[in-house]
Amino acid sequence: MRQIYSPDSVDPSTAKDPLWEYSYPGGHTEPHPNPQLSPSASSSALLNIPDLGSESEDMFLGNSFPLMDFPLAGDFHPQFGLDELSYSGMDFTSNFNPPAVDWNVTREQEPPLMSSMTSPQSPLTESHAMESSRAGDRTPSQKSTDETLTVHLLSQHFSRQLTGRFSFKSADWTFYNFFFHRFTTSHPWVLSAILSWTSASLFYSGRWKDLAIANSHYEQCLSQIIKIYGRGFDDVEFMWPSAYDPVTDQHFSAASTEDIDALFVSCFFLALFDQMAARPSHIRKIFRFISHVLQVPNVRNNMGGVRSRVSTWFCTLESKASAFQPGDGAILSALGGQEGLISALRASYDTLQKVYSVTYPDEERRADGLQLPLLQRMLELTILLSDITQEKSRLGGGSAGISKIRASLNAHAQALDAVSENESLAGRVRSTWLVLLALYNTAEISFSRNLHASEPRHSADAFAVRIIQVAQKLDVLRGEASRSTPPPTKIWPLPLVMAAIEVRDPIYREWALHKLEAYGGTAGQQYTFAKVFVERMWEREEEAGRRVDCAGVISDINDGMVL
Repeated sequence: MRQIYSPDSVDPSTAKDPLWEYSYPGGHTEPHPNPQLSPSASSSALLNIPDLGSESEDMFLGNSFPLMDFPLAGDFHPQFGLDELSYSGMDFTSNFNPPAVDWNVTREQEPPLMSSMTSPQSPLTESHAMESSRAGDRTPSQKSTDETLTVHLLSQHFSRQLTGRFSFKSADWTFYNFFFHRFTTSHPWVLSAILSWTSASLFYSGRWKDLAIANSHYEQCLSQIIKIYGRGFDDVEFMWPSAYDPVTDQHFSAASTEDIDALFVSCFFLALFDQMAARPSHIRKIFRFISHVLQVPNVRNNMGGVRSRVSTWFCTLESKASAFQPGDGAILSALGGQEGLISALRASYDTLQKVYSVTYPDEERRADGLQLPLLQRMLELTILLSDITQEKSRLGGGSAGISKIRASLNAHAQALDAVSENESLAGRVRSTWLVLLALYNTAEISFSRNLHASEPRHSADAFAVRIIQVAQKLDVLRGEASRSTPPPTKIWPLPLVMAAIEVRDPIYREWALHKLEAYGGTAGQQYTFAKVFVERMWEREEEAGRRVDCAGVISDINDGMVL
């Protein structure tokens, strides 16, 4: 892969060159008149990037949300002014040091197979707990060979570091914090699922040696699910597709509300582990298992609270997995389509308010209400991702389906324009709004690449640039955390991957690849394979001189990678 920055180049934060802004109306970029400053120049050339501080951090940290500097509605190929696609809105200097980055590094280590798991961990002992309490005084390379990840150590790490991993809320008031305190004593298999994901997080952040303990907790959880409910992931997969059976599914029918809620929560954390370890076949089995449980009358007729909220998360993961290749949409179908999905969201948005009652902060209640319509629109857009690949797979399906999807995207664009003009958003609501913008532009790129595949490369470049600009704004809001951890949203890294594939400018592409590589150091193999996917797409399209079908490329990576 061609390097944009040579080892001898000057850090862009120290250089200023106003001639570097070379964006043109219509979203097209042209070579800079000075060949030494052009992105197409030799990789050994010195690239100077101007001071990008025109969009200060203060505007993102204040109480009012800045108006977006680009229109969302309009033609499929929006027209831009000179300032709208320039680099003046990008801050490459805040947390990006290109000379210090080895762009070609990828993590090749594969997670252990399920068959290679070690036996379950021995019960927690006082000596183990004391040993783990001293572990923080040593670096990973200094850890003793007999040290292990005790339940106490993992529980503490989860409660202190991971309860906010997928939420912009304060960690004290997230669903993940609630799950830990609500289910881990009464439903120990939930604790096993949480510890499996937590152990994997320590491994992928370089703080533990392997996935043996994570796999052990995974198996403990799965064995308990089979023992209590009479069915496991492989059982449902073997019979797929199978309808509800009152005999074989009697344990699901007889389960209490809390037991079913605990089942959904444990399966979600197992799915997070499979996502982090990049095990697409395992996570697809979980999707089908959850869709089967949703067919049980005792479950389907009592939706609300925890199971409803977790079901919406599963729909997001399922639709995201269908962004490049068609899926079966089993969970969405079991919920009753888009209408059932939105009902599940609305039935669960105030769950934490009811649980914590008088202790739930008023500002959290207000934010929940403001965030609800944004979350609903995000779910609608994730469904469109699946609809787009499904429409692409229908040979000779005509233009009616394409027109319907185009109309939906136009409606979303108009709604987003209205919000950007009339609303002042703050805190986690603003962060959710930015993720929503990234998701909308992701859907536009998907529409262009899948349903207008014959158009030239980079036809949706304008949408890709917007995603990268939004990602930069999220970095500003998140501060130091943005260096190594992705935004706390389940939709990532899909927008960044879509942008990196479609964007025309190699500077933007290298920035996106750098973020994928950096996030792989904490978020797991999913990001490492995502970077490989982007690089392979660019290689194929450079060779072909045209767009290449993403589905054909991603199917060859890690057994059809699930982002």
